[in-house]
Amino acid sequence: MEKRILRITEICGLGLAALFCFFNWRISRGIVLGMVFFHVYFYLLSSTLNHAIGSGKRNIGLTMLSAIGRMAAMALPLLIGILLPQYFNVFGCLAGFVLFKVAALATAMIKK
Repeated sequence: MEKRILRITEICGLGLAALFCFFNWRISRGIVLGMVFFHVYFYLLSSTLNHAIGSGKRNIGLTMLSAIGRMAAMALPLLIGILLPQYFNVFGCLAGFVLFKVAALATAMIKK
């Protein structure tokens, strides 16, 4: 199910970025940047969960490193948006993050 939601997120995000490209290209770049880093975040989260569930033993070092990597994946595009406002819009980065959650909520509501 998460692959389907990721695909919906990519299609909606790229469509939204293409729409904002005509109005404000900085927002468009911010949306794409937020989506890229959310994919990194989601990959780190799913690989950590697969490792924790798949192997019976827990590796606390790997878990902590993954948690730090996930927080960096969330903070880095916001930091880029704040430090380079001439290229990226910080609110576009936030929209790229939230887009996956909106798509997951929409698919859950449609299935009911």
